[in-house]
Amino acid sequence: MDGAPSDDELLDLLMDMKHDLGKYIVMPVAMLPTDASPTQLREALRRALLQTRGEGEAAHSAQVLWRGFVQEGGEPLRALAGFAQLQAAVERATAWESALGADTPIDRDALLSDLRAVGEAMGALIATCDGAR
Repeated sequence: MDGAPSDDELLDLLMDMKHDLGKYIVMPVAMLPTDASPTQLREALRRALLQTRGEGEAAHSAQVLWRGFVQEGGEPLRALAGFAQLQAAVERATAWESALGADTPIDRDALLSDLRAVGEAMGALIATCDGAR
């Protein structure tokens, strides 16, 4: 995008990010069997946050995806009602990175709730943008 994104470009960006970040940040954890070990859960969390989108060496972390999204959306994105809620959801989800190096158990339900909140906040923002058209 050259300059500020148009309303249609902003909506497209939000939809892309719901897919690239909102979907893939939760998938590794959500796909684990209910009896997954703590080690498996921690590995799924690592993939969710550090290899969120892409494969192998071309994978992008949730933080990299988020920063690119905010940069591309610019001020029009930050000005949207609901952006603050989305930003807070991303911050809660990415804060789980601190659990990767810890020996404490991970609360899978709390983790899934925080990871799912990213896609839910994006969906709410998309509905707001789409409804304003």
